[in-house]
Amino acid sequence: MVILILGGVSISLVFRYVLNWQSSQQDYIRFTILWVLYLVGYFFIHQPTPEFSKDKLIASLEYKCRSQASSCGLRARMFITDGEFDNALEYIEKGLDIDENIYSLLQMRLIVLLYRKELLIQDDVKQWLIRYPNDIWVRQVYAEQLIKHNELQLAYIEYQALYNALSSLNPMQKKVAETIELLRNDLDARKLISNTVV
Repeated sequence: MVILILGGVSISLVFRYVLNWQSSQQDYIRFTILWVLYLVGYFFIHQPTPEFSKDKLIASLEYKCRSQASSCGLRARMFITDGEFDNALEYIEKGLDIDENIYSLLQMRLIVLLYRKELLIQDDVKQWLIRYPNDIWVRQVYAEQLIKHNELQLAYIEYQALYNALSSLNPMQKKVAETIELLRNDLDARKLISNTVV
């Protein structure tokens, strides 16, 4: 930075004395200031951006998790994204030990348990959805688990509730509508099959 500024000043001096610039001293000062500002701006624009390090972020979250429930939640969310539900549950529990009333941690615990224990916690999920009917994430995972276990009628109901909870601006609403249509067609086909068998 200092080298660039000195270079700018020396170029100004070359204009002033070597090239015998015949102008007023005020013009020279203005030129020098503008040149220095240009160089400073150029320097800040061309600063190299620091590299993002996932390892540093993980280490920081793990360290902060000792005293901040939110850091435990972020680390747990990273594990959920990677499909490491046992590790996610460990960090969720650490966070809940710090503060047992954090909505996002309670929500994530329910999500992880849905993935791990699937429908064994169905009553807990129903209670949660009664309390938080617009919880899109829990409702979506629950509906997916219902489909996985061939509980199509219940999945259809949950997807309808999910569709109603979504804003019309949410791009997910189109996919949910498509899933509802597929479930409706599947349920209609099964009704036809069961009617013909009887």
